[in-house]
Amino acid sequence: MSPTRSTSTTRRVSTAGIQKRPVKRNTTSQVSATHTDTSEPTEARKREGAKSFCFLDLPGEIRNRIYEYMHAQHTQLVLVHRPRIASLRPRTRLDRSRTLPSDIVAQEYDERLSSDSSITNGSEPEKIPRESNRSFWGLTQASRQLRWEFRPIYLTNQEIGLDLTNISGYVKAFYPSAAKELAKIGPSGERESTLSFVGHVTVALGDTAVKEERGPNGIELLPLIEVWANGFSMQAGFGRYATSSYTTNGHQWPGDAETKDLYRLLGRQVLRDQSCSETNELWGEILRCRHLASVRIHRVPVVRYVATPEWAIPPELLAASVPMPANSVYSPNVQMFRVPVVPRPYMHLIFRREKAEPWMTEFESVIPNNWLVQHGFGSMEHFEVKVGVEEE
Repeated sequence: MSPTRSTSTTRRVSTAGIQKRPVKRNTTSQVSATHTDTSEPTEARKREGAKSFCFLDLPGEIRNRIYEYMHAQHTQLVLVHRPRIASLRPRTRLDRSRTLPSDIVAQEYDERLSSDSSITNGSEPEKIPRESNRSFWGLTQASRQLRWEFRPIYLTNQEIGLDLTNISGYVKAFYPSAAKELAKIGPSGERESTLSFVGHVTVALGDTAVKEERGPNGIELLPLIEVWANGFSMQAGFGRYATSSYTTNGHQWPGDAETKDLYRLLGRQVLRDQSCSETNELWGEILRCRHLASVRIHRVPVVRYVATPEWAIPPELLAASVPMPANSVYSPNVQMFRVPVVPRPYMHLIFRREKAEPWMTEFESVIPNNWLVQHGFGSMEHFEVKVGVEEE
């Protein structure tokens, strides 16, 4: 998935209901002199003088047919949700001075257009039109009515590239009613109707974890997972940025165990042919009935240090170990070291107390045999799985 910054375009003013300027009429002397039939010009003037066409005057069935035609077009960009950095008014001096990769690409494109332009009439260069890959985006900005009608179709067809650290903010911005609608789901998953969430989201991971991913609380994924599991037409997946060393020729390496393991949170397993299995029924029921309080991803867990005598330190950890000063706790004849213990990356499934199973008594509980396998988390390649109950 290639991060792309979309360029803003000036919104055109609607001409609905505006009278067009009539064609200048011929004088009587001109008509009599040329002896031409005035019936056709009269009809043309009537057509030119008619009110301009208003899209909302069409019946809803015809508008839906037009929306379906637009939905069938697949020349869409992969947008990237970039809060704050890509805003019109950056909040920090660093953001104002930062040059985005998309800015450089746009500048190079403009320079190429200016150098490749041909000269017409010996004066003005011919402008090469830039084909838009977001040709129907304007319908989401034209009016409130059109936005309400077309936005669900647009979001279904428009893939959104989303960084792992921006999931919670994205769901709050584009699905503001999610919390209220999800709260209406009954204890057993019963609901009055299917929730109207639509979208096509691909979550991207960087090769190196950023500061937000190194915190002790991890990255929260539950908002997106619940919207996906309970939405009307939601597609979600995981991948790498196009510049990642995990990709070649635009295709993901089959050995990218990290992104493959993340699909387990959607109840699916990536098969050898890179297709996905069917959704695990037990895990799907947990998501639809909202048993979870949190789903946290710890790409780089906090490193712990353990006091260890020198003779017990593995050779590969000796260089990273730090000698400890002598104290009354340990024998003065034994040199103790602070040895770093780097935990394996893990995903933490935290259940609500009222939905927790009897064995879920701690924040990190002891998982019974076969529970992970039964719920689709067996044979994980990259992440360890921890299960527990929310803290009081």
